[in-house]
Amino acid sequence: MKVGDIALVPFPTVEATIGKLRPVLLVSAVPGGYDDFVVCMISSRVHQAIPNVDVLVKATDKGFADAGLKVASVIRVGRLATLSSTVFQARLGAVPEATLKRVLARARALFRHDPISRP
Repeated sequence: MKVGDIALVPFPTVEATIGKLRPVLLVSAVPGGYDDFVVCMISSRVHQAIPNVDVLVKATDKGFADAGLKVASVIRVGRLATLSSTVFQARLGAVPEATLKRVLARARALFRHDPISRP
């Protein structure tokens, strides 16, 4: 697995319990001697996308078939987790470099506390 890949994992809930299997985007490898990654949750509930935070992935987008997603989805930039690669159940595909760059830019803005839309 590498940054830009989409994997299937049991994504933890905000209550820190094991969640259901869902796709995630690997956005960064954790430095050091770990085989861990920072990931963003992916959801098919595109209507819940937060403007200027989340990144929409539409079926008409270039590279959609390579992502391994079944339907249009939203990469939830505010839903981050650090996970061991041992919990990855499968590699579904990968996003195009342009999509990964948009996700990383939105994550940087989130951590800089730039003015972004809040629900």
